[in-house]
Amino acid sequence: MPTVINRSSTGTDGVPSFGIVPRLVSQVVDFSTFAGGFLAADIARVMALPDNSAILAAGVEVLTAGTGTGTIALADTLGTPNTFVAAATPTTVGQMTRTAAPAAATYTGGTQRFLTLTGATATRTNGVVRVWALILDLDTRNTTAGVYTV
Repeated sequence: MPTVINRSSTGTDGVPSFGIVPRLVSQVVDFSTFAGGFLAADIARVMALPDNSAILAAGVEVLTAGTGTGTIALADTLGTPNTFVAAATPTTVGQMTRTAAPAAATYTGGTQRFLTLTGATATRTNGVVRVWALILDLDTRNTTAGVYTV
């Protein structure tokens, strides 16, 4: 049986005095770097997702407007396509498409997962976007075997 350590301050029994803090991670994608453009069927692994984590929200922000009508979608490698963004058209600087993550966005490990951009329609030959995710680390186990911090 594991040992449980409750680190609550005086007067707050059962309520931890610390918390797990989500972190915002992002990666910039420049469509002009794709040889032949980012095609409708292309999939780009944008960032690896840590084991034992949950995505609270994710999205795409346009940093440099691109031309054309092609849209992009944001998902994870093992989830439903377009999980986070179904069809963003990166043609206006500052445009942001985001969504709260579905309940299935918890990653327990075993298989490496990635946030992926998919070319949903047409071809993108230029433009720059920032893919971002608000990730909560669920791994509160410390280095002592069988000891959990709550």
